Amino acid sequence: MGGKKIIAIPDKTNYAQPTISNTPNTVYFTEKRGQIVQISFYHNHKITRSIDLNDPKGIHGHRWTRDTNGLPKRVSHDPKAEIPYAKLTQRDMHYVKLALQYNQTHGS
Repeated sequence: MGGKKIIAIPDKTNYAQPTISNTPNTVYFTEKRGQIVQISFYHNHKITRSIDLNDPKGIHGHRWTRDTNGLPKRVSHDPKAEIPYAKLTQRDMHYVKLALQYNQTHGS
C-alpha cells in the first residue's frame, strides 16, 4: 500500500481506533476480515481524521478534536464532527480509492 501501514484488527464489532501513532505523520489502513474498513490520518503523532468505509450510512469521515489534556477524542455520532462523502478532500479520496482497490483484490 505504498509505504502506508495496515493494522489487522480482531473480528469484533467495537474496535477502539488508536489515537496516537509511533510515527509523526502517517496513514493507517485498518483491516478486518481481509478488508480495509477504516483509514486514519495522523499529524504529529495524533489522529486528526478518519474515514469509515464499512458503515451502513456509507463512506464518510470524522474530525478528531482534542480534550483538555491535548489528547485526541471523537464523540460518536456527533453531526458536527462528521464529514459527508461529498465533502471528502482529494487526498481523502485518493486513499479511499487505494483502499477500495485493495478490497477488490483481497476479497473475502
